[in-house]
Amino acid sequence: MKKLGVMVVLCLMIGAFTVSNAGAYAWYTCTVDAAGSMQWGAYVTLTDTASPANFPAKTTFIVDTTDLSNMKAMLAAALTAFANSTYVNAFISAPAAYNIVSGIMAAK
Repeated sequence: MKKLGVMVVLCLMIGAFTVSNAGAYAWYTCTVDAAGSMQWGAYVTLTDTASPANFPAKTTFIVDTTDLSNMKAMLAAALTAFANSTYVNAFISAPAAYNIVSGIMAAK
């Protein structure tokens, strides 16, 4: 019975955490100011193109420990946009000092 109670509490906590973070990520159209790799992941400096901007130029991190090819694909999209002076659509956590990129697509 005690195990069942613990399981119910854990499920409720996970549900509450998921609901509270549901709005934490959003898509932003951005210019790429810099992009590169580090020992533990990659980074991209993005500037929001919205008027007024949701955030100024900021460094975001591409960290994907589950699938290295996914991280490389996002970095490739950022580098392509940087080289061609085009935009990216980035799925990033709510604007803060440093953020995590969960998805990025090159765009025109």
